[in-house]
Amino acid sequence: MEKNGLHVRSEGLSSFHFEYKTEKIRCRLREKNKQVRRPKTKEEMRWSSGQTWTQVLEPTGNLVFTLEDYFGYDSRLRREWLETKTRPFEEMVPDIVATLILAGPALVKLREEREAESRRRAEAERLRQIEQARRKKERNQWRSLVEHAQRHEKAMKVKALLAALEGTASDRSAMIGDRALTD
Repeated sequence: MEKNGLHVRSEGLSSFHFEYKTEKIRCRLREKNKQVRRPKTKEEMRWSSGQTWTQVLEPTGNLVFTLEDYFGYDSRLRREWLETKTRPFEEMVPDIVATLILAGPALVKLREEREAESRRRAEAERLRQIEQARRKKERNQWRSLVEHAQRHEKAMKVKALLAALEGTASDRSAMIGDRALTD
């Protein structure tokens, strides 16, 4: 394992991991249990609703080795090995080792793909924000132009009104509102 860059690290009684470069391949070795029915005790029957048995887990004596990491959609790496009476755990070790050797590079590739996707998303978001800012600037420029045109139109109407009043007003002392026409 170490020749292939894998170093084992313990995480507890049944959990451990192999380190490959910066990746961790989490593993677990446990005993397989099976569900069996057993008759309820007298104490359990006191609280029972008529059922005379209960299901419990019992150890089988067979080991299960599991790789707990995800290796990607296209990965064909096996993730679990179950010891049986016809195939003891010792016979599965070469297959497990071969899978672990492939799992390290698979995790590196998966991490690199995730990082590349993250960079693509960040770049797309950056470009979207730039485009949004450009459109906002255009809208603001258009709004400013329309407001300027409206002010110009009002000024032209007022100038036209004043010119018309000056040309037609015979009585310059006439009042408009509370002000004289000359004002």
